[in-house]
Amino acid sequence: MSIPVDSSPVRDVTSSCSGGGARSGLRPRPRTSQLFPVEPRSPLEAATTDSLSVDYERATPRTGPRAYLHTAGVATADDNGTIVSSLVSVFDDFGSAIYVPEAEIRLNNRAAGFTAGPNAPRAATRPVHTLAPAVVRTPSSRYALATPGADGQVQTLLQVLAAARAGKSLDEAIAQPRWRSQDGDLVIPPGHPARDALAQRGHRLSEADAGAELFGAVVCAGLDDRRLFAVADWRRRTLAATSS
Repeated sequence: MSIPVDSSPVRDVTSSCSGGGARSGLRPRPRTSQLFPVEPRSPLEAATTDSLSVDYERATPRTGPRAYLHTAGVATADDNGTIVSSLVSVFDDFGSAIYVPEAEIRLNNRAAGFTAGPNAPRAATRPVHTLAPAVVRTPSSRYALATPGADGQVQTLLQVLAAARAGKSLDEAIAQPRWRSQDGDLVIPPGHPARDALAQRGHRLSEADAGAELFGAVVCAGLDDRRLFAVADWRRRTLAATSS
């Protein structure tokens, strides 16, 4: 996913990427505010969201989300003002098991993330998928976000964007403790600040190390008041850098 950004030329290129252990790189503190305005909904979006009933006070037992490997996220911004959020994923082991000798690669089977019915892939729609690259606009900044994590991608980005919308810097929003819905449990790290509140709502809680792969590894790059920045998660193997 990419968008051109109207801005004067800048001298640097910045990027951030993730895959899977430790992080290094730059962690500036760009300002963030409200998210970009929501575009008019398509008939599919209206049909799938208007009928959705959510009880905010009580958890609903569910199963389904689970972790997968083989995904890498890249977020980058360049001196032309173009911002890109990209995800590369093989999905299952060996992907589709189809080898392309000319490119020396195996094709992925990421289309398995689509479903039938209203969420079937077709032109001029936005079917839900576990791959969730994101580009965000605020009054003062434009930035790209991406994370590995299979079904957890949407969950991870939701928590980061909600924290940013509440006024936290992107550094803080990305570094904060996370939860992850997986196999009927709500997985949290030890000492999660919302542990008691989540338990009171009926979630079946389990714990994983705060740096566990299931919590994703967010990367971010963009422009803040015409200044390039990059932010990398401390989880997994991530990197943030700028180059002039």
